[in-house]
This record gives sequence, structure tokens and C-alpha cells, in this order.
Amino acid sequence: LFERLAAGGYQGKVIVASRIQPRFDRACAGIDVAWTLDDLPEADAIALMRELGYPDDAPELLRAVYRLAGGHPETLRLLAGLQRRRSLKKLVADMASWGDDLFDRLLAEVLRGLSETAARVLLLAAAYRLPMPEAAFEFHAKTSEVCETSEVSTALAALTARCALRFDCETE
Repeated sequence: LFERLAAGGYQGKVIVASRIQPRFDRACAGIDVAWTLDDLPEADAIALMRELGYPDDAPELLRAVYRLAGGHPETLRLLAGLQRRRSLKKLVADMASWGDDLFDRLLAEVLRGLSETAARVLLLAAAYRLPMPEAAFEFHAKTSEVCETSEVSTALAALTARCALRFDCETE
């Protein structure tokens, strides 16, 4: 895809975020890998965990979460949703058993038990490229034919409680 874009005279820029570095012939395509983003340092990741509501009384468990999952803010946010439904000690034990499948298992755990409406609301949210106020999104979800209107508020509450969806922009 990258090589076809470069060969076709496309003058725009494409930003790819990935856990793995794609393989392609950079010289042929004229493609440059500009940045490799590292995880947050441990102290910053632990500060974020505390801000996200992780228990403050078990610093060794917070360090274990960091060792197992790294310092990617979205991963820590999703784990925060899980640790609200189970003890931090149990979450760390589960994470240790997930091994190399940690991120796939994390996503499966976050999505497990969602209602059909919540899953549809999450798919609808994935279509948005820019943040939008929660009230505007809720209105769109209720007026779309994607989900059952009466269940949208409950679905949004479930998704935000699991940290699978968040609204960062203010309503003007």
C-alpha cells in the first residue's frame, strides 16, 4: 500500500501507528520512518494509573502492571476498566498468564459480556475520526438505526465504565 501511494505521486502524508514495524522497501517507495514512540517511563505510567483509579495502596502491584503491560497510556486505560471489576492482584495474575497474547486477551476481556447494543455503539464510535461531545454522540446513536434507542444510555455507561470509550471534548 505504501509503495503504491509513493509510486503514484501521492503528495500527502500517511501516519501509521502499529505495535510492529511494517516491512517495505523504503528506498524504492521513498518512505521514511520518522518516529518510534516508546512507552511512558515507569514513574509516569504509575502516576497515570493512580489518576485512572488504580488502588494506591499496592505500589508493587502497580509496578507489576507496568512490567507486564508496559507504559502505553491506552493499554493502562483499558486495564483500569478491568481492575474496577476485579482485584488488582487478580488482574496481575491474569496478565501474567496471558503471556505474549496480552493485548489480544485484554481486548477480549474488555469486550466480554457487552450487550449487543453496546457492541454496536462501540462500532459506531469507531467510525468517528474526531472527538465529539457525549451528548452529540448519544443523540446520533439514538437516531441511527444501528442500535435500540432505549438501550443506548446503558450501553454508553457500560463502555465508559470499561474504559472502552471516552469523551474528552467539552460541549460548547
